[in-house]
Amino acid sequence: MANHIDLVMAMRDDADFSSAWSAVSPTLKWNQRPSARRLWQLARLARPGTIVEIGSFLGNSTIYLALAGGEVHAVDPHTPQSMTQVPRVVAADAQESKRSSSEPMDPSELFLLNLERFGVRERVVYHREPSVEAAASWSEGAVRLLYIDGLHTYEAVQQDYHAWKPFLAKEHVVLFDDYLWAEVQHAVDDLRAQSACRFFYVRGGQAIFSTTPLPLRVVGLP
Repeated sequence: MANHIDLVMAMRDDADFSSAWSAVSPTLKWNQRPSARRLWQLARLARPGTIVEIGSFLGNSTIYLALAGGEVHAVDPHTPQSMTQVPRVVAADAQESKRSSSEPMDPSELFLLNLERFGVRERVVYHREPSVEAAASWSEGAVRLLYIDGLHTYEAVQQDYHAWKPFLAKEHVVLFDDYLWAEVQHAVDDLRAQSACRFFYVRGGQAIFSTTPLPLRVVGLP
C-alpha cells in the first residue's frame, strides 16, 4: 500500500525534486523517497529562520534540505561513538577518494565529498561537534526547521530537543527521524507535552511537531 501511495504522490512531484531524486538516490543508495520528499517540502516552506540538521552521516538528507531550502547547518561529530547505530563507512572508489579501496575514508571526508558532488557545499555550514555543544555556542538566529536524526536513544533525543528548543522560531517544525525505534518514540511522546506545537503527525516512520497545520502535500501519506 505504501509503495502504491508513493507512486501516486510521485506523479505530482515538482520537476526540481524529481531531478534531485533521480541524481542523488542512485548514487548514495537511499531509497526512501517519501522521506526525501518530506524533507524537501518542509525545507521549502516560506518561513523566517534557518535549518538545523542533527545527524548528517553521509549527507543524504543534508543534500535534499540544501537543494530545497538554501542554507543548512549540519551538526554531526562523525566520531565512532556517534555512529554506533549506523553501518560502517567504507571508502569511496579509488578514482573519487584517491585512496586504496581497502582503506576506509573518514566519514566527515565522505560527507563533504558528497556535498561537493551534488553542488551544495557552499550552502552547508558544517558543525563537526556534538549537538549539545553546537547549541551551546549557537549565534545564527532562529531555527525554522529542526531535523533530529542523531543517536536513537531516549536520552539523546531528549537532549537534542531541549538543547535547540530555545532557538526555535515562532513558527517552526521539528522532524524526528526513526520514530518507530522504541526509545525514539518514547522520547518524542514525552516531549509532546513540553512542546509549543499544536500539531503532531506521524508519517513513514517520522514524527513531526508543527506550530501550524501542514498541507498533506508536505507531510505526505506513506
